[in-house]
Amino acid sequence: MKFHSKFDIDIATVKTDYLVIAIPNNIKAAQLATTFGKTAAATIAAVQSAGDFKGDAKQSFTLFAPAGFTAQRVLLIGLGKTAAISNKAWYDHAATISKQLLSSPAKNAHIVLPDVSDSEQAASDLASQLHQQSYKYSATLGKPESVKVAKLKSVYALGTSANKAE
Repeated sequence: MKFHSKFDIDIATVKTDYLVIAIPNNIKAAQLATTFGKTAAATIAAVQSAGDFKGDAKQSFTLFAPAGFTAQRVLLIGLGKTAAISNKAWYDHAATISKQLLSSPAKNAHIVLPDVSDSEQAASDLASQLHQQSYKYSATLGKPESVKVAKLKSVYALGTSANKAE
């Protein structure tokens, strides 16, 4: 599996099997637009107002081919009530994202990194979780589960220039 990172990407135009957006449940509509762009903000707001997704910790909701996106699926992952996410909390959320992706039919995925203090560490944590989740451990030997590893070929961590380490 190849792992990449990109910054300053319009997430609505990303062509991918899965676009993963991690969202706290106390985010305001104006902040959604600033953080994710108008298209993503409108989609997220509609799902929230319908009561399908609140953004609670480890909550997830998948949208199939949502209007305004080029992604085949958009996976919303809840971060819970938080203004700034600690690196430890992000590591736990990365495990949730990894489980969702590895159990999906996705061959590639783009994951929007949340606002964390160190985006490079967040991307590294995500890559680590994807690697760990793709292994099946036994008492004497750990080996990749070939079905899961074979499906997911590439993962892109997306962020904003504000989060990019100098």
